[in-house]
Amino acid sequence: MIRFFLPRSPQKFRAHLPLQASAKEKGFTLLEVMIALALLSGILFVAVISQTSSLSSSSRSKNILLATSLARNFINEQELKYEDLPFDQLPKTENGKFPDPHADYEWEIRFEEIDFSVLADLMVKTAESQNEEMDSNTQTVAKLFQEHMKKNIRKMVVVVKYPDSGSLSSLTFSQLLVKYDTEFGTGL
Repeated sequence: MIRFFLPRSPQKFRAHLPLQASAKEKGFTLLEVMIALALLSGILFVAVISQTSSLSSSSRSKNILLATSLARNFINEQELKYEDLPFDQLPKTENGKFPDPHADYEWEIRFEEIDFSVLADLMVKTAESQNEEMDSNTQTVAKLFQEHMKKNIRKMVVVVKYPDSGSLSSLTFSQLLVKYDTEFGTGL
């Protein structure tokens, strides 16, 4: 004979019954699991893309900073190298690579004359805007000043090419070279 023990209070009675969940508490449906996985994969995808972009940006910034530093040192070296050389003996252009460990960085240097005719044009336009004419002495001084500047100032352009995502990008720097020790000749 089988005996059943029934507790006196209903709470104790429920404690002895087998655990059965209602239909709503049985677990996750396949649709709920798929939605959760889709959300999780979307969040992970965005995180991976963001991290990749951040690493790429960091690498690019490092390359630009290194290229700028190499250019600054290179410009200083070139100023010292060509300091005592007359401007007419400066090379028009040179190029090469930086030494190891930066052999994948390239440089190019150009020396250019600067057109100071704009300065004389500016003086004429200023005089015209004030309804004045430039007298011959002012025109002569402007022309002499223009010639003096043309002989004693050169523009040094340095282009540094650096690796950037599998190709070469470039930064361009300009520096003026000025001969301070020449006197302003009046030619009169």
